[in-house]
Amino acid sequence: MSIRRIMPRSLAGALDRLLICRSFPLDIAADIRGRRGRMNMFGWMFAAALANAVPVDNGRNWLTDQDYPADARKRGEEGAILFVTLISPEGRIVRCDIIQSQLSSELNDRTCTLITARAKFRPATDETGAPAYSEWQTRIEWTLPDRRRPPATQTVTMPVDMEIQVQKLPEGAREKGVDILVKIDTEGHVTHCQGIKPDKDETKLVNVACAQARALSLEGAKDNDGRPIPLIRSMLVAFRVPAQ
Repeated sequence: MSIRRIMPRSLAGALDRLLICRSFPLDIAADIRGRRGRMNMFGWMFAAALANAVPVDNGRNWLTDQDYPADARKRGEEGAILFVTLISPEGRIVRCDIIQSQLSSELNDRTCTLITARAKFRPATDETGAPAYSEWQTRIEWTLPDRRRPPATQTVTMPVDMEIQVQKLPEGAREKGVDILVKIDTEGHVTHCQGIKPDKDETKLVNVACAQARALSLEGAKDNDGRPIPLIRSMLVAFRVPAQ
């Protein structure tokens, strides 16, 4: 597909929309090696499985070359858009908001209008397996149809939701990103939390990230009628070792 690419989350350079920064003086590397019992208290976090919304067609039919506005083509306009959507328990987009964009309001509006009309999702499910509202965000790139390769410069990045400072990370790493999936109740409290396909070595980081997420007081979500709703959403958590 020549005019867009749907991009996954990325940690590098993604501090544009930082939700909160917390200092956590924990030696993660030592904790993973020798103090496994200390974090077993968080094991119950994984007892209830949440599932986020998933596009039924991976976004293949959301946009086409024919959707490129004529005026935008004439201007040679192309670039990336980062947007967030509210997905209903029926798997439809009920709200679309632009977070970051390199483009004109024309292409921003067109992106949300077309995706809202065309995108279909397998809805998120809560800890009981019931369909639930969820937040889903991604990045799409508009590239002129006659361009052979996408532009080299990309400045729109997926945002980090929470940063945690630690004394040490495994294998001497200076930073590490983990994805967690949370359920936020109508009061803005995280009631359930789990890792999103964590590697074996990320289990400890996920436990710490979930413990910190539960300590947050977030803004509760609302539907289009202003009614408070429980929400399932992913969070990108960055662990960083401060510079000495």
